[in-house]
Amino acid sequence: WHRQTRAQIQSGSKGFCAQGFSARGKHSCGNSCSCGCKMTTLHQDIRAGLQKRALTTTGMPSEGSRAFEGMAFEPQAGEAWVRFTLIPTNSNSIVSGVSATQSGLFQIDLYDPAGLGTGGVEALADAVMDKFRVGTRIFQGVEEIKIVGVRRVGGVMADADYVKAIVEIAYSVHSTRL
Repeated sequence: WHRQTRAQIQSGSKGFCAQGFSARGKHSCGNSCSCGCKMTTLHQDIRAGLQKRALTTTGMPSEGSRAFEGMAFEPQAGEAWVRFTLIPTNSNSIVSGVSATQSGLFQIDLYDPAGLGTGGVEALADAVMDKFRVGTRIFQGVEEIKIVGVRRVGGVMADADYVKAIVEIAYSVHSTRL
């Protein structure tokens, strides 16, 4: 099977997978393509690329302490944990509607057990911000995600069980898949 040509993409053919191969039929579980993978949406690719990058941050909580959208999660008392949230904010058509720029925020909520101070959660927030410097480019499937901003949201917040720091990453993706 072949990768889509520019003419196919410009003609509005949207049946291609994250590998850029053309689709060959759909199944009840979603989409499939000729390369055998499950087709992904633009937002799934953005989420996957940003999460992969975040998980390479030194000090990121271990696998059982990560909350992902749409997945059941119960934090373990006394253990650090993290929650990832993708927040698409805007889609603007460019070049006669053939492609568009999708922008949004990737929010990372970092939690440390209460009673240990704020040093651990603040150090991890700094490490995350360093991992997502403005201008960083992340490649996921056929998409290139560009980091256009990164900031801490508010100060460290605390409740009876956890202290929390929030890092917000602004991204932009220019794509034909919208």
